[in-house]
Amino acid sequence: MVHAPFCSESSLLQFFAASLFGKRGFVGVFMMPSSNLRSQSIIALATLSLLALTVSCRGFFVTPQLSSIAVDPTTLSLTLDETEHLTATGHYDDDSTKDLSGRANWTSSDETVATVNSSGTVTAASSLASPPGTATITASSGGFSATCTVTVNTGPLTAIAISVSPTDNPTAGTALTFTASGISRPQQTRREG
Repeated sequence: MVHAPFCSESSLLQFFAASLFGKRGFVGVFMMPSSNLRSQSIIALATLSLLALTVSCRGFFVTPQLSSIAVDPTTLSLTLDETEHLTATGHYDDDSTKDLSGRANWTSSDETVATVNSSGTVTAASSLASPPGTATITASSGGFSATCTVTVNTGPLTAIAISVSPTDNPTAGTALTFTASGISRPQQTRREG
């Protein structure tokens, strides 16, 4: 990584002092005939010193570069129509982190199972043809990406329905077929056997 030519607080101070006082140096400030000019120079030096101490040289001259992205959580289990928010965090080369949830590009590998909006909110489908369903949610930014595996299921059973076929009045010796279906939510039925 290329660093700016002034990469330490002491180098910054030397640069600013040389710029302010020229060939006279720091001692020359006190030999100036005008006390007003001397005061202004000391205040300027103190301000620049404070700036150099409070602002990191690296952050001041170099923009941190994204080095990876992470999604939290990395796995998620939802029931029908349930929503959950994912967080995308950018990790930078200066060891800083930043929430990229609102800036990342979010996609779903299977929108019939789960969708995701531009801020990272995942919504499970309202029905599934063959539960459980799985989708991979991906957050991308700056050439980096991370994923969360989402599993959507129907949730706990709320009732069991039994049907018989044929439904007409069977005669003696007619084979009957019984089917049990688990109902987890209104309009969502799971065939059990």
